[in-house]
Amino acid sequence: MKSVLVTQSRYEPLRSSIGPHIGETVFIGNCNLMVEGIGDQILIAGAAIYLRANGVSNLETLDLNQITIVDSGGASQTPYMVYLACGRHADEIAAIVLLDSDQSGNEAKKHLLGKGGGQHRRPLLKEKFILQLADLKEEFCFITDNVTAQLEIEDIIPLPICIKAIKLFLQEFLEIEEAELLFLTEDLISSNMAGKTILDVIEQTLKDFPDLEISKAGFARNVIRVVNEWPRERNSLNEREIHALRVFEQNFKILFKKLNVMQHSAQQKLTRERLSQKIDRLKKDFIARHPISAKREDGVILFDEIEGILENNIQNESIKEIEATKSEIQNLRRDYKLDIDMNKMIDDYTGFQVGLERIKYAGLLASQEEIIEDVEVEKSAISEEVLEEVQTDKLVVDGQAQLVNEQEPTASELKTGEVSGNPATSNKRRKSNPR
Repeated sequence: MKSVLVTQSRYEPLRSSIGPHIGETVFIGNCNLMVEGIGDQILIAGAAIYLRANGVSNLETLDLNQITIVDSGGASQTPYMVYLACGRHADEIAAIVLLDSDQSGNEAKKHLLGKGGGQHRRPLLKEKFILQLADLKEEFCFITDNVTAQLEIEDIIPLPICIKAIKLFLQEFLEIEEAELLFLTEDLISSNMAGKTILDVIEQTLKDFPDLEISKAGFARNVIRVVNEWPRERNSLNEREIHALRVFEQNFKILFKKLNVMQHSAQQKLTRERLSQKIDRLKKDFIARHPISAKREDGVILFDEIEGILENNIQNESIKEIEATKSEIQNLRRDYKLDIDMNKMIDDYTGFQVGLERIKYAGLLASQEEIIEDVEVEKSAISEEVLEEVQTDKLVVDGQAQLVNEQEPTASELKTGEVSGNPATSNKRRKSNPR
């Protein structure tokens, strides 16, 4: 069973035939929820459809038209699937990860954060885009006591629903008579729950059945069958079963609400990156056309184009980010007197180029305080590259197009003095710090 509605999946034979890794990457979308296995995929998709059909708010369910649930083929394969999704596409995509809180889930999280092996591993995701089920343990509602700390997604499903689902699975798959399963009761399972997952306890309880291995996909499919059938049979349900149905809804609302926050954050990050890429493309094109110097009117045209991009993305960006970027543009317009005598050359063109880098990162700095330090390091490195490229160009032209500034220092010069300086100062620094 490869999907919730396998009979309606025209692409399922293709995905199965080419294998789980490549097969799943074919279906990767712009925003992806990476889960450990097919059972998680079925439960999440089925629960989302069930809640939406019952009029639950959009914040408490998942819009399956906006997010793709990707089966990683196991916790150990999740980092590789994230790499395939995020590291090999020409256009970046958003990804969030849901993991169990067992040992394999913990190891997968370490690898995703770049801490799983070798000091040179690069992180694949930020921690805020990774959720382990135990992170929400205090918010989930559990009917039974002694819930394990190593939560799996099956553990947030109330026990009455689990028992009914496993009975349906055994009757359907192994053709076991219902009368043979009367011993499988809630009291029997809950009495052995201490420190174990629900599926582990059920497997241990059914050990007398030879060669029995619980299929997570089959179990998940029958859980969704139960929660869809019980509301239609509400008059015949006992209070325990009615309460279990409510707990199922509550737990998945809690899970989906958290996943929605993560999805929104991942998509915002992606939008910001794409906006910065557009600005960076304009900046690089400008410097390619004006490597040594530029007129003030050229700078005005560049800033008009950047502001046009900001206006086109105003629905996707926060006002804070837009204003931060516009403020940086206005500072450069003022500091370099771009709107005055526009036929004149831009004074301190080196400092102006460094200022263009500040525009690229203004929105990111305004919205993501946690990465300010990383961005500043990158800005400093890029500024050094800009200086080296400009100074190299000056040597190539052999003084024919030197930048001369006989006016008073501008505000921008004061800000970038330590970074850009003048050629003589830069040469002294190189001599004292040979590479």
